[in-house]
Amino acid sequence: ATACDHKSNDDPMPETKADHTLLIYIAGDNSLSSNCKDNIKLMKKGLLNSPDDINLLIYKDNRDTGDGLPVLFQLKRTYDKKTNAAKIDTVYIQKYTQDLNSCDPSVMAEVVNTAFKSFNTTVKGMELWSHGLSWIPSYQFQPSTRYIGQDNNNFLELWDIRKALEQCPKLDYISFDACFTGMAEVAHELDGVCDYIYGPITEIMSFGFPYDTMLPILASCKNKTSVESALVECVDDFSKSSSFDRFGYTITLLKTEKADDLATAVAKLRKASGIKLTELSANPKAYEARMQHYGRAVVGTRYVFYDLADYVDYMAEDGDANIQAILSEINSNNIVVAYANSPYFSDGGLEKINLSGCKGLGVSIPEFFGLTSQQEKLIVCYELTKWGRKVMNGV
Repeated sequence: ATACDHKSNDDPMPETKADHTLLIYIAGDNSLSSNCKDNIKLMKKGLLNSPDDINLLIYKDNRDTGDGLPVLFQLKRTYDKKTNAAKIDTVYIQKYTQDLNSCDPSVMAEVVNTAFKSFNTTVKGMELWSHGLSWIPSYQFQPSTRYIGQDNNNFLELWDIRKALEQCPKLDYISFDACFTGMAEVAHELDGVCDYIYGPITEIMSFGFPYDTMLPILASCKNKTSVESALVECVDDFSKSSSFDRFGYTITLLKTEKADDLATAVAKLRKASGIKLTELSANPKAYEARMQHYGRAVVGTRYVFYDLADYVDYMAEDGDANIQAILSEINSNNIVVAYANSPYFSDGGLEKINLSGCKGLGVSIPEFFGLTSQQEKLIVCYELTKWGRKVMNGV
């Protein structure tokens, strides 16, 4: 068990005011630490602006001076007795007495279970706030700092998230304020532990989500039947935020239960299109330009993230009737519930990406992984994911 101080008798008590609980898990003990306060300010503004109540819990682990130990707390809207003005109280559920590795799956599992034991509501949502790089494993690419979760020199791999959440109540949705998380690999890995994932396909800049407008939308969701419609509205709201005017954005909402059927169909397409795979492997530079990519040359000069629709179209373009049947199967899969993107995305001036080919679902293409030695390493890692095993080997 992790070391913590439980609440004293003098502390205000956490209170369940709604039937929807959102736990925001801030793994911020990294270069994003200084952004925590501004993001939490936006969350408080969102609560104050909301016509409806939502139980907002925050697990925060960052490296602010004098504020470095992890805490789990509720942001609770209350009213001043004298003025009746709304205000936000911070109600501590646990104050940890030692630093934690928030990228340890056992720590995540304990925090999530504590949160939803205290707030065992009908609707359960979680957000992971940190660096992100989809399924790419930290131990292969230490020079980069973007994986799904970073705590100093510790990293949370995609499959670690699944292992942690398999020990917890099933979630209705997981949102990711973390880069490159709107991917097929992420949706497939988290099938069974949540129903929806919501996140960017490209990077997202460090100022993060528009919480001031996003939280009132989520608060309007009071039962499981309205989860999808609320998240779709969040996609629309995201597209209207002026915060992204300078850099641009992508955001997608994926239904995880559709991921396995999609992976099966993509595996069949790859098997039926062996000539195409050979072409891609022999000369990836000749083909990568015709596919929508999502930036950041992670392995050498090769992009790792592309739009699934372009990849599928290329694989099927010379196909016979059997391949066309597989294509129909893929195109009818409604894993993408909603998405939005700007015309371009810029990561702060290093690269400007034309997003005209965005169709709402990113994926990695093993044949584009790079030079032979790197490719072999990445393929081994790729097959650690459920999606990678299915599309590469059909299992």
